[in-house]
Order: sequence, then structure tokens, then C-alpha cells
Amino acid sequence: MPWQKIRNKKFILFILLVIASSAAGANAQSEQKALLKQRVDLYNKYFSAGNYEKMWEMSSKKLRGQNNDDKNSYIKNLIGFRSIKLKTRIKNLKIEKARAVVNIKISLWAKEKQKWLRSTENNVWVFEDNDWFFDSQIEK
Repeated sequence: MPWQKIRNKKFILFILLVIASSAAGANAQSEQKALLKQRVDLYNKYFSAGNYEKMWEMSSKKLRGQNNDDKNSYIKNLIGFRSIKLKTRIKNLKIEKARAVVNIKISLWAKEKQKWLRSTENNVWVFEDNDWFFDSQIEK
């Protein structure tokens, strides 16, 4: 029965390869989540600081195209937000291939009411050119 020993070794080797490949896939997924989280936090930091030029650089090709690839116009549209105090926290993120949906809790200081207003939004991020880029906000 030497052939059974060889078959058993092949089967065990196959099982070990399956386990190793699924562990590698899970590790790659967690690395992508960490990279995405870092990019989302940076994008929101730029928004809070009024650094709209950096936000433009973190925008997807599609979003830039929707703004006619006009960075100056994009920045002009956001300048009114400069005086807004904003806090954000990622509640959840889900990656599916080269697209991710990020659920964010937003706290916005309402100066006239002297209190924080809170809401959540879902943002779409896309993976292009080896990095994550903001693409759009999902309307509720």
C-alpha cells in the first residue's frame, strides 16, 4: 500500500496549501483595510483643515472627470466649509475587490446652536493606481 501513503501525503500537502493561501488572503485583506482606513482619516483631516488641494489629489479619476478635471473650480466650491469644525470616526468599512464602502460618523459644530450635530454617511472609495481614492457619497 505505498501508493496510499503517497496519496495521503499529497492530500495533507493540499490541505496545508489551502490553509496557507486563505491565511495569506485574509492578511492581504486586513492590509488593504488598514491602508484604506489611513487614507480615509487623512482625507477627512484635509477637509477639516481646509486643505482642498490635497483632497483633490485624493479624488478618483471619475470624480475629477465629473468636475471637468478643474481643480481650481473644485476648490472654490469647498472654500465655504473652511470655518466648519468637523470630527469624523470610521464606524465600518467593507471592501469588495477594487471598491469599498466606508461608513463614517460625522460630528459638526453648529455655531448658532452651540452644539454638535451628528450624522452618518457612506462614502465610496476606489482602488486605482495602487492606492485608495475618494469616489462619491452614497445618497440616503
